[in-house]
Amino acid sequence: MIHRASAVRAIGQDVVLVAMPVVAALASGGHGWLWLLSAAGLAVLAVNVITLHFPREVEVDAAGVRFRGYGREHAYAWSDVRVRLRRFVVRDRVYVRIEDVRSGRRRGYWLVASLSRYEALVAALAERAVGAPAEVKSSEPRRLSPAE
Repeated sequence: MIHRASAVRAIGQDVVLVAMPVVAALASGGHGWLWLLSAAGLAVLAVNVITLHFPREVEVDAAGVRFRGYGREHAYAWSDVRVRLRRFVVRDRVYVRIEDVRSGRRRGYWLVASLSRYEALVAALAERAVGAPAEVKSSEPRRLSPAE
């Protein structure tokens, strides 16, 4: 099953990330901190492209999982990796850690609710997670009862 984010929305976010600080710098006479903000926007975009940590498309099937974005793809066979999921208080995102069992190399991907069928995607990955479902960790604070 393929899970996609809206291409228009994703590209729009990248354009805003880079263009708005540049426009602001040009409109205000080129204050130094606005150019710094523009450079930071380009750096963030470059890191997104290089690491692919916010994929625009995720495909999960019986053979493995593929993360795609910016014309690139990271593909993993289930037999070669361990999957760990981590949910956060911000309910619209899940962090997926993929660890290659042979090399020990790890990569992380943020899945956000803008991906189509987000809940089904998270459920499919949770089934494959190490120690599922107990390994799906939550960063929510633990509530202590008066007896503890």
